[in-house]
Amino acid sequence: FPSHDTDVRWWGAVGDGVVDDTAALQAASDIELGVWVPNGTYKITTTWELRDYANIYFESHFAIIQGDLATSLIAAKNRLTTRSFFISLHGGRIDGVDKSGGSIAIDFSSVSYGHVWGTWVYNCQVGIANGADYGGPDGAVSSYYNSYVSFIVSSCSVGIRNGTLGNACTFTAG
Repeated sequence: FPSHDTDVRWWGAVGDGVVDDTAALQAASDIELGVWVPNGTYKITTTWELRDYANIYFESHFAIIQGDLATSLIAAKNRLTTRSFFISLHGGRIDGVDKSGGSIAIDFSSVSYGHVWGTWVYNCQVGIANGADYGGPDGAVSSYYNSYVSFIVSSCSVGIRNGTLGNACTFTAG
């Protein structure tokens, strides 16, 4: 992996699908802009919130973020109050375990200039949320210029939800 990225295992992530890795994943992405997720199943119990300019690199599609949440699995940290910028996911697999819970795999509803490249999404109510249907407290929360390239959404009730505030975004399924 790139030498400037931090390995989530350095922050205590185990990746065995049993241990709760939420705190380790969150700590790694709160401190570092580039985060490396090696192969393994990383169990999360709350939303993994990514800050502006976060770049998450997964080793392969065997690097899995897995959570049975009724909320988003991965989302922008400030999604309810302000727009976030330049968040990207590269590869990996996001697994919601059970799509009946109302979960969103990747919530980029308030992200602009976000990128999802080669990521696989499974078992969520919504695979990818782009563009909010609300304006936030200041009316400024929206998405624009996001790109979603070579991604796969499977076993989700809704593959992509593009809200009314999603502008100039491109989708190229793989």
